[in-house]
Amino acid sequence: MVAPCMVLYLAIIAGPILASLGIAFTNNDFRPNQEWGFIGFDNFKVIFSDPVFWLGFKNNMLVVALSVFGQIPLGLLLAYFLFRNMVKAPGFYQAMVFMPQVISTVVIGRIFQSFFDIRGAATGLVRLITNDPKFTFRWFLEPGQAMIPILIGMLFIYTGFYMLMFLANMQKLDGGIVEAASIDGASEMQIFARIIAPALSGIIIINSILAIAGSLKSFDLIYAMAPNDGKGLGNNNIVLATYMYHRGFKAYKMAFGSAVSVIIVSISLVLIAISNWAGKKLDPLQEA
Repeated sequence: MVAPCMVLYLAIIAGPILASLGIAFTNNDFRPNQEWGFIGFDNFKVIFSDPVFWLGFKNNMLVVALSVFGQIPLGLLLAYFLFRNMVKAPGFYQAMVFMPQVISTVVIGRIFQSFFDIRGAATGLVRLITNDPKFTFRWFLEPGQAMIPILIGMLFIYTGFYMLMFLANMQKLDGGIVEAASIDGASEMQIFARIIAPALSGIIIINSILAIAGSLKSFDLIYAMAPNDGKGLGNNNIVLATYMYHRGFKAYKMAFGSAVSVIIVSISLVLIAISNWAGKKLDPLQEA
């Protein structure tokens, strides 16, 4: 019964990963009549000596940090508001927070790009509030600020997913424990910190793994908000996935792109291992 699933997994997932690993150590770009062979770590040497790669790595770590320390805590907090009936019209509230998940990421990216453009709605809104006709949002043009609109867009899109995950698990908890704590005089902060959060430690770890994996392969939103050729100002928004796309597919250097993909997978595995280790250390059930 397992064999068909295993064959499908090997053909669609494991096979291409292993193929990319092998291609990364060659100069095979799949060009017609190309003579190719084994070149060892040459592709990796070029990657690690490229400052654009390190800029993409830094930007990707910002995305990972936002996902783990922004989307997950905010999703947990919003789920708690729903679980404790602390908002009016909870169905509408839940639908509005989750709605970005059912809208095309490319559409949302283009909306945010237009909103934070120099002549976009954000600039007009701030000018109206501050009465400063010269104010302009230049985030996309400033190297130190180019990722801010993208991070805001990611927070907007994916927080609802984690909220729903946490809410589904909160609804499985024994409501009597929470009510007993309330009767005994526990505050909402104490209930959240000492009952709800420890009980959800397992799903927090799972969501962290999903956030890390998703952050390292983020492409569609970033490319939609900052479509570029990976040169000049385009480097301000570059992450590892777009770096791989520009260097591998657009420049038609398949072996080089495969090497970048191997690095992305390796970084993902390391971060997931760290997340698992930290989760086990912080899990009260594991300590017990």
